[in-house]
Amino acid sequence: MQRLLAQPLPEPLRSQAAVLQQQQAALASLVQTIRAMAQPAKALATLANLDAVLPLLGSLHANALRREAQQRYDTAALLRYRCLELMSQHRLATHGVLAEEPDLDALKRRVPDLDQRYRLIERAAGFRERGLQPNPNGTYNPITLLNGYMLLAALGDPLMQRVQPADIRNRSRARNHSILAHGFRQIAAAEYRDFVTVVEQLLDQFFAIGQRSRNEWEGLYRFVTV
Repeated sequence: MQRLLAQPLPEPLRSQAAVLQQQQAALASLVQTIRAMAQPAKALATLANLDAVLPLLGSLHANALRREAQQRYDTAALLRYRCLELMSQHRLATHGVLAEEPDLDALKRRVPDLDQRYRLIERAAGFRERGLQPNPNGTYNPITLLNGYMLLAALGDPLMQRVQPADIRNRSRARNHSILAHGFRQIAAAEYRDFVTVVEQLLDQFFAIGQRSRNEWEGLYRFVTV
């Protein structure tokens, strides 16, 4: 992109110059985010920064749409699942929680009844009740996708305003049985569409919380066509 934009654009691309400049800036931001996430001291603040997260989310989402158009539903579901994870990780980071190395003691001090709330969410989602208890050494395990959404629900995070953790669990099952996840079969189109429903609901709410335009974001991460 830098090489392309460093010289006069060919005629078919000249009308797309502004979009290409925005895409180049988004790619530069994406590189900075990936580098920052490799530094433990910067990881939490980076994940909590919506401007840092959106380029990564945009890249994953745009790739999922391309695979979906090719009817490569297993790959599309894998990318959509990663979008779910990233949205959860961002919202947890805004509460001071790094999903891969969570410090839940500080969070429980701020929300004294959090463990009780979490257990209620576990029961409602059909999970065995475990609560938010540390390991014998005092540390906590990394937060999985479903555990992250249950924790967000227990915190009353606005991302969970329209979706229940049980919905995410039920509609993620097809992806979990995929050959690219934990199973040995391909995802059917109908199964994929059912899974996409919950991803779309969460994406809409994610952008509403961030007060950003989802349409503009999606447009930025599409390949330019001439």
